[in-house]
Amino acid sequence: MHHSYESIKTLVQLRNIGVRISIDDFGTGHPNLSYLRNFPLDTLKVDQSFVLDMAF
Repeated sequence: MHHSYESIKTLVQLRNIGVRISIDDFGTGHPNLSYLRNFPLDTLKVDQSFVLDMAF
């Protein structure tokens, strides 16, 4: 996201009027997980390929 500040601002405004925010299939491009902390998300669906080799 090249304009993350504007995106976050828009997402916050949407959330304030009751819209729930979700990201589907996170992990297909493997962006940085800490980057997502900035976004007001309600749901994050992680792609299986992102967690397939993780040890639990």
